[in-house]
Amino acid sequence: MDRSATISSLLEKARETYFFSAYQVYASHRDKVEQWAGGQTSYWPGAHAVTEKTLFDIGSVTKAVATVSVLARAVDQGKLRLDHTTGQWVPEWKNSRLGQLVLQDLLGHCAGLVPWADLAALRAKGFRQGILDHEQAWIVSAAGKKTAYSDIGFLILGEVLQEVF
Repeated sequence: MDRSATISSLLEKARETYFFSAYQVYASHRDKVEQWAGGQTSYWPGAHAVTEKTLFDIGSVTKAVATVSVLARAVDQGKLRLDHTTGQWVPEWKNSRLGQLVLQDLLGHCAGLVPWADLAALRAKGFRQGILDHEQAWIVSAAGKKTAYSDIGFLILGEVLQEVF
């Protein structure tokens, strides 16, 4: 079995044993590029097949590697401060409850957000408007009162960072 087939087989075995619901792998070495994709965006009903072009939440890796690194860079460069609110950066959220969320609270998982929500409903209107439409259901407590791991908080940070850069 060649290397590509071996990688594909290992990915499929991991998916079939519920190690993850889907995978996307991109590898580049010298001038050769290989991609593998498979599975579904989640184990929940209504999940979509994953291809090389599918965008979906890949879990905590994105938070630690991408979002925190870019946020730290923006702070280091003086482009934003952790005491800024999302509304200072995302115009659509300026006069909303969502716009009052503080970046430091989002970063520390203590912004009062639900830990997880089905994001499929956001596809029709786009993330920014969709999350604004759901702010009453997704902001469930006052900021700083308790820590609750939240994927949504980091997606919100991503929207802020799009405005910064």
